[in-house]
Parts: sequence; structure tokens; C-alpha cells
Amino acid sequence: MKIKLETVDPFYIFHPRCRLAVSPEETRLKATMEELKTWLAELHEDSSKFSDPKFPTECFFLTLHTHHLSILPSCRRYIRRFGLFASLTEL
Repeated sequence: MKIKLETVDPFYIFHPRCRLAVSPEETRLKATMEELKTWLAELHEDSSKFSDPKFPTECFFLTLHTHHLSILPSCRRYIRRFGLFASLTEL
């Protein structure tokens, strides 16, 4: 099933009803902790900024989280082992 990115809410991970347990420290980009806390306080003051989580948004973020937890570490482990195997065959 294809999901159009226009239908995905980028603020879902900060939504009060988000199904993912992601630390705010992991989601900040080039911001200090003070800036992050100020921004989150402003965001949560006005609950009208949050729309109800829709199915495409939840699917997108749950798939992204699954890739982060399972597929990417497996690929890294495979590449690391392949490199070790290649270096052993050179000997």
C-alpha cells in the first residue's frame, strides 16, 4: 500500500496519542535542550495544532520505527561481517 507523503503529519511523534515511545532527545535536530523544551511547551500549549492521527501517518511512522529497530541494524551487521570475511579471504 502506497502512502502519499502529503497525508503524513510530521508532528505525529510529538502528538499526545502517538503510539511510539521516542525520546525527545532523539528527535531534535541541531537544537539545545532549552530550545527543545521551549518549542515543545509552545507546541503542547495549543492542542489545535494537533489533528487526530490518521491511518497513513501511523503506518508511516510505525514502518519507519520498524526499519530503525530491525532492518537497518541487520544491514549494518551484514556489511560488517562481509567486510571481515573479505579481509580474511585476502590472507
